[in-house]
Amino acid sequence: AGRTVGTDWAMLPAGTVIYIDGLGEFTVEDKVAGWVADEWNGWIIDVYCNDHQEALDLGVMRKDVWVLEW
Repeated sequence: AGRTVGTDWAMLPAGTVIYIDGLGEFTVEDKVAGWVADEWNGWIIDVYCNDHQEALDLGVMRKDVWVLEW
């Protein structure tokens, strides 16, 4: 938690370092489920959380994202 995100690797491949506005810097280290990527046309980032409650507290949001390193 605090460093890892999951993405559609066709959009942001493993090892990509990103900055999410208001949340900080993360590294793509996981994939989202195929059906999730399909539902969002690949435009989804899953922020890894310590537990279910932390994920619920974070919720679903739209944020600006910058690629810092491919």
